[in-house]
Amino acid sequence: MTTLRRAARTDIDCLLGWIDSPMMLLYWSGTRFTYPLRRADLDAHFDLLNREAHRRRAYTLLCSGIPVGYGEIVMLAESTARLARVIIAPDARGRGLGRTLASALIERAFTQFGVRKTDLYVFRDNVAAIRCYRAVGMTVNGRLDKAYDLPGGQSGDLLRMVVHAEEWG
Repeated sequence: MTTLRRAARTDIDCLLGWIDSPMMLLYWSGTRFTYPLRRADLDAHFDLLNREAHRRRAYTLLCSGIPVGYGEIVMLAESTARLARVIIAPDARGRGLGRTLASALIERAFTQFGVRKTDLYVFRDNVAAIRCYRAVGMTVNGRLDKAYDLPGGQSGDLLRMVVHAEEWG
């Protein structure tokens, strides 16, 4: 059984364990943090979440009481929310929990924040995440080429994915 609850500082250890490479950190947070991710960085991030609780909320997905996922909802405008920093624990992947988390976050954005549109950005080569977001009804709505510098001199393209409230459900 899965449940979604507000994230707490006690979830920091999970996040530190789940983000085990520079690429995973980039996929999770863009350039907001640097690798290796440190507890102090996440403490400061949770401080920001608390200060901006009216427009930023973080959630943890639990499976049988154990944290298996994390994601944030950020209000961009009165009618738009963005999903950010979505991650599933490495040992919990491949079980549909990404779809469960994405669906729960989208549902919260529409019902609790009252937005009409929810979007996110995902790296174009993150095929599993794109498949997950498509499975919950999101569609590609734009592309940012060479949005990030990647290791080895590569560049990372982002896709913007979106779902509208009238299409949801």
